[in-house]
Amino acid sequence: MNRDLITLNEVLNNGHSIYFYQEELTGMWMTYGNSAYLLSQTDGLHTLSGYSEKMQMPYVCITNADFRKIASEHAKLMECRNGVYHLTASLGVDTDGYQHWTESLK
Repeated sequence: MNRDLITLNEVLNNGHSIYFYQEELTGMWMTYGNSAYLLSQTDGLHTLSGYSEKMQMPYVCITNADFRKIASEHAKLMECRNGVYHLTASLGVDTDGYQHWTESLK
């Protein structure tokens, strides 16, 4: 995964975007920062959440099966550019909720 691209996407994230990155070794799908928070608020997914010291932001990962489920349910809203998938979320990031959630992961 390109750490610089992930950081740039999350710095520019307006709080309504979820960016998905596939982890090469495990095949799991990763999200970071605002993307991770939005994904953590999605019902019906099996997620693993934590805080990445390397990336200096929270992350959420999901299985390939859950990613395919999201992609099929939101096919018209999902875009892919250079292996990075982007989904526009209908709900935005709640800043206070994000801060509290991030602190709980540290």
